[in-house]
Amino acid sequence: MSFSAILLLALATYRLTHLITSEDGPAKLCRRLRLFAGAYQSVDGRWDSEHVFGKLLSCFMCASVWVAALVYAAHVYLPALDVLWIILALSGAACLLKRSTERGEG
Repeated sequence: MSFSAILLLALATYRLTHLITSEDGPAKLCRRLRLFAGAYQSVDGRWDSEHVFGKLLSCFMCASVWVAALVYAAHVYLPALDVLWIILALSGAACLLKRSTERGEG
């Protein structure tokens, strides 16, 4: 596998994992999914859970392993979805660039 393919899948994995674990998503679907799985949002805005599936959907590190496995499997077995990984990778790169260029408050 080429470096560019790995970079593309890594950025797509980052974007999809961030969407699942930290964002509301379209029609608040991701938020509802986390709540259904037993996750809750604490006073400081962070997501947590005492349940396995809630933890999986609220912990970036946990979810990234499974998302990476699914993204890679889809890349290998469903190459028609590669356009989706490109879109997610471009969005992920834009998100990372935005974060890197924001100035700290204070």
